[in-house]
Amino acid sequence: SRDQKEKVYIQHKLQADGAMLAEMLLRRKGHFYLCGPTWPVPDVQAALVAAFVQHGGVANEAAAEEILEEMKEEGRYVLEVY
Repeated sequence: SRDQKEKVYIQHKLQADGAMLAEMLLRRKGHFYLCGPTWPVPDVQAALVAAFVQHGGVANEAAAEEILEEMKEEGRYVLEVY
């Protein structure tokens, strides 16, 4: 994000790839790992929730957040942050 005029962070990339994320994580039961500092976690989670609702056929944000919790329990949504 430092080598360009406008800052681009992981949550921006996730928003741009929302349809693919919904396909991979919901339909294909993929895994998502986030490693690094804690500061992007809320924005990353919001981007995933939006992708599930907008592209994955999930009814609303609450249902999408439940899916993320289920993914955590299954070991498919892993946060290794500090």
